[in-house]
Amino acid sequence: NASKYLPSDALTADPLENAVKRRRMLDDSDQDSSDDEGPGWRLTRGMMDRIDQSAWLRSELADGGLRQLICEIDGADQQSAAAQGSYHTRRNHRNRFADMGKVQMTPRELALEKARRTNPNFGRFVDRMMLTAGILATPDG
Repeated sequence: NASKYLPSDALTADPLENAVKRRRMLDDSDQDSSDDEGPGWRLTRGMMDRIDQSAWLRSELADGGLRQLICEIDGADQQSAAAQGSYHTRRNHRNRFADMGKVQMTPRELALEKARRTNPNFGRFVDRMMLTAGILATPDG
């Protein structure tokens, strides 16, 4: 199946591999504190209901390339932490004075922004998903 989000050579050969990675990440995040995401990052019940009821979103998520991109973005924090030591430890012990006035993005936020910039289809998907959820509104209402 062709993906409109990733070229065929970038797709994981085994879709089950992504499912296993996702399950491990979910298991790991259940053990971590859910306070990692600040206010504004959590979806409300109404937003989740709009997302759950979207036929467009279900159709888009049938694309294996899109699912792979989302999995890679979602796992960026864990991948970065594994590569550089504990993410939580680094975050809690870094020199806060050196960081004053700087916008600090998490590896997940960086991965999301990179995917949006380098993949126009993914950028359009994110925009439409935020409209669908009610996070963004069109200028005409």
